Amino acid sequence: FVEDALREHWKTGVRKLLQHVNPYTQTRLVDDPVVAVVLFFNEQNLNFYRSVNPHYTEPWRAWLKKKYGTTDALRRAWVDANGRGLLKEGVALENVPLFDSKNIWQADPRGRDLGLFVYEVHAELLEWYTKSIRELGYTGLVTHYDWLNHFAEQAHL
Repeated sequence: FVEDALREHWKTGVRKLLQHVNPYTQTRLVDDPVVAVVLFFNEQNLNFYRSVNPHYTEPWRAWLKKKYGTTDALRRAWVDANGRGLLKEGVALENVPLFDSKNIWQADPRGRDLGLFVYEVHAELLEWYTKSIRELGYTGLVTHYDWLNHFAEQAHL
C-alpha cells in the first residue's frame, strides 16, 4: 500500500503483464485495443473489517497534527453530540491511538477525520497507480473501486 518495496513489486508485475506481446497479433497488451479497462487492485484497502495495520499509527498522528496543530485543538474538536470528549485522559497528539474498524462508521468528528485521512491515503495511492500505468504507455480507462465514496460522504466532501 504505502511501502516503496511493495509498490515496486506491483509495478514489476504490471509491467511484465502489460508489456507481454501477444504471439498471434504481435501486439503488446498495453497497446491492444481489446483492453477495455485496467483495474489496479480490486478492493485494496486498510483492511478495516478485521483490524487496522499498526503501520498507519504514525501517519494518522502526523495527519492529525497537521490538521489540528495542538492537542487542545484536537480535544476541542473531538466531542460527541452531547459535548463529551472523545479523547481519553492523558491522550495527546503524540500518542493518540490508531483508529479501529468501528470508528470508520461513526458520524462524529473522529469518524469524519478518519474518513478524510483514509480518503487522502487512498487518493494518493490512486494517483500513484494512475501515474505508474501511464508511464507504461497505457492510455485507456483505469479504475480502483468505489468504496471511497463512503469516506467522501462521511467527511462531507
